[in-house]
Amino acid sequence: KFFNFYHSYKHYQTKQKSLSEIAFLHHNNSMTFSTLETYLELAAMQQLFQEERIPFNIVYTKDLEALDQYKLLCVSSMHCLTDAEGALIKKWVKAGGNLLVTGKTGTRDEYFRLRTKIKEIKSVDDLIRQNETENLFSDITGEDFTSNFSKNTGKGRCAYIKDVMHIALPEKGPATWMINAEYCNAPKNKAEILKAVDFLLPERKMKVGSAEDLLVDICAREDTGEGI
Repeated sequence: KFFNFYHSYKHYQTKQKSLSEIAFLHHNNSMTFSTLETYLELAAMQQLFQEERIPFNIVYTKDLEALDQYKLLCVSSMHCLTDAEGALIKKWVKAGGNLLVTGKTGTRDEYFRLRTKIKEIKSVDDLIRQNETENLFSDITGEDFTSNFSKNTGKGRCAYIKDVMHIALPEKGPATWMINAEYCNAPKNKAEILKAVDFLLPERKMKVGSAEDLLVDICAREDTGEGI
């Protein structure tokens, strides 16, 4: 019986295709710099989506040129996007994609240098304003990313959550070198985040080609609510 089952379903994993319309960006450079804030926000956001039974995929820098499968891209506190990577995301948003940004995403370049509004100092006024920060996505949103917003952008939409607030904050000292399980809970302000998601994707529906093609990877028992 086991071998019959194996031969019937041996392509169960190899021939599957993800139906998710949501992606989380795991940005190589941003995660290499290993700021605790990046990992805490990413873990909290993904935990929230899992608890809300919202399926998502993980994409990387190399996937930014092929986002057509997705309707929503979540970028959580990924500081160090390059201008070229930002251009790909902004082009996708203008064409109809939806972008959810949190924390300090887009505030630094690939060398971890703060983005500033003054690119070249030519006057005393420039010298005074040289430390005014800028976000990579400000040019398509018209926002300074100092407060939350949800708005239409081109044919797409963009939303920003300034703070992903945790249930518990890490203590100072060596304990912060490891991410403890209690810090990976869904954010305390999850209602605010889910409101932004509902704005970006008012109709979250998955389409399946046939009964044989459906793979459910995030579900729960109706009687106990236990995740499976």
